[in-house]
Parts: sequence; C-alpha cells; structure tokens
Amino acid sequence: MSGDIGLPPPVDRKTPGYVQRLTYLESLEVPSDQRSRRLATRVWSGLWPVGLAIVIVLAGWQLIHLSGWKKAIFPGPGATLSNLWHQLQTGLLWHAIATTAQRAIIGFGLAVLIGAVIGALVSRIRPLRPAFVAGLKQGWAFAWRSLMAGELLVIIANQPSLGVLLSTDQDQSDMPSATAIIIVILILGILVDRLFGLADGAIRRRWGLAGQDS
Repeated sequence: MSGDIGLPPPVDRKTPGYVQRLTYLESLEVPSDQRSRRLATRVWSGLWPVGLAIVIVLAGWQLIHLSGWKKAIFPGPGATLSNLWHQLQTGLLWHAIATTAQRAIIGFGLAVLIGAVIGALVSRIRPLRPAFVAGLKQGWAFAWRSLMAGELLVIIANQPSLGVLLSTDQDQSDMPSATAIIIVILILGILVDRLFGLADGAIRRRWGLAGQDS
C-alpha cells in the first residue's frame, strides 16, 4: 500500500552492538557544552549515592560509639580515621599493601591462566563471553577473602602485610589501628570489584548484551 511507503521498520528490542556504536558516534556530534553537562550529570548520579552511604555509616558509627556499646573494642570514627591518616603517612602500611597485593596478583594470575584454558573452550558460545569476566570477578572475591584468612593464620617474619598488621594490632589491643586496617582491606576489595564491574559492562556493551542480566 502507498500509505506504508516511508515508514521505518520495527525496532528490535534487543539492540545489536553495531546500532549502539552508531548511536555513540552520533552522540559525538552533540555540542561540547551539552556533552559536558551529560558527563557531569552521569558522574554526580554515580557519586551521590556513595557519598550518602558514607555519611550514613559514619553517623551510625558515631552514634553507636557515643552509646558506649563495647567502647573498649569498638573505637569511634574520629580516632579510627585519625589513626588511618597517620598510618598512610608511614611506609609500613604501604609496604604491607604492596606485599598483600603482590601475593593476590600472583595467586590470582595463576588461577586465571588455568581458567583461561577452560574459558577458551567455551569462548565460541557468545552469551558466555561476559560470563567470563563475571567468573573472574567471583574468583577474585574468593581469592581476596582466602588471602586475608591466610595472612592472619600464617605470619612470615620480616614480611609485613595487611593480615600481619591486623593480627598484630589485635594482639596489642590497638583497636583504632585494627579498625583502620579493616577499612583499608574493605576499600581495596571494593575498588577491585568495581574495576571488574566496569570491565564486565564494557564487554557486554561491545557484544550488544548490555540489557541482559549478569
């Protein structure tokens, strides 16, 4: 029928990867000031929930400390963050971070090398290619927890690590220092997990699977 001439074809809900790339190229034609506003909005939308969560945690932490609940073993945020700042200005903490990170990277690297052989066998299955990064993310989480447990149980002389510092602080009842080390361990774990999440999202967008569940 003549009335149907010129109508665009129906759009598939599962947008192929090449369509997403074309959309990205078209977005580059947007004026720079508009792109800057979009970037600022995107950054703000990602940062404000994190900032709000930190404020809520610190406020709750301070209230618990003021209540006097297990005050001897549960220091307040002021003493803990001050202790953390002091440790960051010394070489011992950075040496411990480097030792723990080296152990984690070597162990995880060997695991990835073995897992990559298995992953190559399923690489021809398209939906499993993001799944591979998700597997790396889960593997790192298990490796990080196992490494922390190992460093708490096995102490090697003259090799400071995060686990050794945490164990020493606990033995000396230095709870502000122990809590500061726990915060460092938590931050490192979150940062690496975030990096894997970004890599997973990039691969899903590359293969046109961004709308599918992880």
